[in-house]
Amino acid sequence: MWYLSDRKSEYTVSLEELEKLFYENEEDVAHIQAITQKHLDPNCRPMNMHQMMAGYLEDIYVDGHVIRYPHGNVIGQGERRNFYRGETQNYPTGKTTLWREVAQCETDAQRLVVRLVAAMRVLEFKHFLKRTKYVKWWEEHLGAPYYDAIAQHYGFMTEYLDITNDFNVAMFFACCVWETDKNRWRPMTEKECCDRGSGVLYHAPAENVRWHLNADGSPRIIPIGYQPFMRCQKQTGYVMQMEQAEDFRNDEIFERLYFNHSVNLSNGVFEYMRQGEDIYPQESLRTFDVQIEAMKRGLHFSTDVFEEAINELNLIEKKDEIFKLLQSADFAIGNNVYRGIEIGHQLHSVKIPRQMINRLNLETEGRTPEKDNGIALTTRWCYVGK
Repeated sequence: MWYLSDRKSEYTVSLEELEKLFYENEEDVAHIQAITQKHLDPNCRPMNMHQMMAGYLEDIYVDGHVIRYPHGNVIGQGERRNFYRGETQNYPTGKTTLWREVAQCETDAQRLVVRLVAAMRVLEFKHFLKRTKYVKWWEEHLGAPYYDAIAQHYGFMTEYLDITNDFNVAMFFACCVWETDKNRWRPMTEKECCDRGSGVLYHAPAENVRWHLNADGSPRIIPIGYQPFMRCQKQTGYVMQMEQAEDFRNDEIFERLYFNHSVNLSNGVFEYMRQGEDIYPQESLRTFDVQIEAMKRGLHFSTDVFEEAINELNLIEKKDEIFKLLQSADFAIGNNVYRGIEIGHQLHSVKIPRQMINRLNLETEGRTPEKDNGIALTTRWCYVGK
């Protein structure tokens, strides 16, 4: 697959072109499954250097192949020919949730409060996850989960942008609507299709994304892979860490493809993705939806979380000044209120009863990423001669 447009002008894809992308995605899934099964064969060992090098080149297509990244070990999902991001309309900005919020601040003090509160909310979520036995097991046996990316996928405000290599996932986000008050996905209505006009698919071939690098040579787009809970892998998630001034709409690697909304298309995508179950699966963590939503709005934080956050943001020298700034914060951005912020030894954004944690521990007893996802963590034979 290559680009469909010249990346310098608007390009509207037809249903036939969308169908072609869909079938390419299906071919990729079949290819990944075949190579994964081949690598699981205990008798599939290289007999010469040529076979060993061929096996190395296939590793990127193997579900369950473990790769070490700076943020921790990633249990990889097979790479496909394309990367995508889907949006229901042509938004005026391509900034992350955090940087959109920061952009609405009026002063540097407000910007600092927003960044720090966002970081502390993610850390509260991380500390909650670390209380569970399954996450403790994961850290002990597989290394630290990718906590920031998990938080991003559960709706926390971060500096990350979601990317996927699954066409169906991108189309779902481009064609379906999340109803917060009902805690569910649904297809678009006729009026919504008319009001929004065109959906947007950001698209880039995998070979270009592979060489899309930061100034220091690190990859711009990082795989999340399999994580302790299911949402990340269901969305075959990747993340791009964005700077405050960056806008994804201006990224030179991704082209912007428009398609015409219709009720039939929205309904078709919705049903194909099992009415959102393939996006937000029913899993043990869904029991904590109310608590997680509260964490995303929380204004009460422990001193440990506060100190961890200012360390992450390299603000430790301004600790006392920032502490006072948080206490005196009094402003709102849309529905987000930044007042009444408290830092204390025993404070938390939300109290989670011990019995809820115990219930989660019972539900996840004996779970492994292999059992959860029907995969096997793979290593490889290395040819060393006779």
